[in-house]
Amino acid sequence: MGAAPKILVTVHGENGPETFSNESESVLIGRSKKAQVKISMEGISREHLTLIAKNGELFVQDMGSANGTLLNGKKLPASTPQKFKPSDKIEIRGLPMHITAKLQEKHQEEISKVDIDRSRLLELAIDEDKAEDSIDLDQEILLQAPVVSRKSNEREVNNNVSNLVESEKLIEQRIRKKFEQKWQEAKD
Repeated sequence: MGAAPKILVTVHGENGPETFSNESESVLIGRSKKAQVKISMEGISREHLTLIAKNGELFVQDMGSANGTLLNGKKLPASTPQKFKPSDKIEIRGLPMHITAKLQEKHQEEISKVDIDRSRLLELAIDEDKAEDSIDLDQEILLQAPVVSRKSNEREVNNNVSNLVESEKLIEQRIRKKFEQKWQEAKD
């Protein structure tokens, strides 16, 4: 069994968004000392709701709170986990705030660390002495990218690979143009 997923929880309140990160299979939200995400507002129960990661999916469960939990405007039944998507919004009745959350698997973190700064590659490609280095860097980044087989992450991997391929094409165009200029200068 792999490492526990990282559950990212963002509380959008009157003072702006605040994000919490927790590497475990569940995150308790409430006023309790046990809560991983503590919200000290009147109207929030000590153990208000729990986010649960299971089989690569996220679920939300009201813990029998006094004011209830709304998922996209609909009241959740107590103690019944409901599937939760990153676009979903959790609200607590009568409070000027809402909560969003998403799962971030370990390999997603690695992909985002490997993500390429396209403008830096273009700067390198413009300088003819560093052009070959930029292609080597591009290939090195591709080799470092982790192999991901989960369907939910294929889109993200494909986007990163597409960005890398696009960057490599731009670099090749710039190198070809520089080469043609040098060739023309040498002929003249």
